[in-house]
Amino acid sequence: MIYICTVHHRSTMWFDIQLNYLRKNLKSAHTILIKVPYQSDVSVLEEFSQPDSKVIPVHFDTERRQPSIDHSIALARLYKTVCEIGENADIVCGFDSDAFPVGDLDSFIQQIMAKQGIAAMPRWVNSNNIHPAFSLMSVLTYKLLGVGWGGGKYFRDTGGKLAEKLLEKKIDWYRLKRDNADKDDASKLRAFGVYESLIYHHMAGSHIVPRQGSRRLRDAVLELIKTDDKFYLKLEDMKTSIK
Repeated sequence: MIYICTVHHRSTMWFDIQLNYLRKNLKSAHTILIKVPYQSDVSVLEEFSQPDSKVIPVHFDTERRQPSIDHSIALARLYKTVCEIGENADIVCGFDSDAFPVGDLDSFIQQIMAKQGIAAMPRWVNSNNIHPAFSLMSVLTYKLLGVGWGGGKYFRDTGGKLAEKLLEKKIDWYRLKRDNADKDDASKLRAFGVYESLIYHHMAGSHIVPRQGSRRLRDAVLELIKTDDKFYLKLEDMKTSIK
């Protein structure tokens, strides 16, 4: 079984999109655990379940701390549930609410589990820090790491504890390479990220005020995501033509 853990903060506007792309690009049986912002969302999202694509929406209060801390608490809680209901050999993937597969995720999972056993989106290009937008490992690996999600001593954001534990144990992990990285400044985290034609990360899709990209551009990209499965091949042209 493959478990998907995803935290949707202020709304579930991305869930339809995320679920659609997951079901197109992940054919193996999977269960999606989604943290929803309101209790009323639970009954609505339960209706999305299918025999090989079960949806488990949950709601709990994270006490309205700063967003990165809320995210860490919620993600750790979802992973704890996976550890309780899953088998050690099962796979657990984490996704940001505005991240999803655009390529063959089944094949990628098989390749990673046959080699490194852990894959994730790096916080920056070639960084040792893990971005919660995408991660992949076995349930047993997550248990053995024993630290969960949250800020570490040096990496203070959501994937910090995991990243620091991997460094401490000298455990190598596969870093997804960004297809459309900023060639002038690779340290800048840009919106509309495409990784190995496999994972798309919109970035800050749940933020009320987008941090990067004009409102017009972000709206145009969002509309294209909804209507064209190959939208990620057209992003560079859109960024040039729409300001």
